[in-house]
Amino acid sequence: SVYTPRALPPVEDNEENNIKVLTTKSGTKIILDDTDGEEKILIHTKDGAMRLILDKAKGLSIVNENGDISITCRKLIIEGKDDPDERETEDDEYTLYSTDVNESYKNVQTVKDDMIEGDRFIDLHFTGVRDDMNYTLEISLGKNQGKFNLFENVPLRYLQ
Repeated sequence: SVYTPRALPPVEDNEENNIKVLTTKSGTKIILDDTDGEEKILIHTKDGAMRLILDKAKGLSIVNENGDISITCRKLIIEGKDDPDERETEDDEYTLYSTDVNESYKNVQTVKDDMIEGDRFIDLHFTGVRDDMNYTLEISLGKNQGKFNLFENVPLRYLQ
């Protein structure tokens, strides 16, 4: 692109030429930022409601303020860093339940059920799950800190 006084570049403060922006006709943007120590890639819709951010300092973020996020794959592995030896995690509960009408499967575990002691992760083993069901993993943070679903209504075949 050639920029003129009427067609200004998408980034004004870019003296070191660290930021590159690709903008489509509809306003979707891909922003590459090579600023030392703050490297990131940002892809977002015109209104910014849907965005993918790969940030060297903060990691990966996928946001869709307009609806769902769908992940389909052969095998999904989620490993979170939650040190079972830290006091703030001792009351956390991990509830895996089936999403059939009767919630016929439900298993609640805590950090006391950690399968591999001494590492900085919580490794839980849920037994008795059925291949033909979908599951939700709810994490309840201790001391009334709230709860959230790590995944929701996912077929077991995607979790193995």
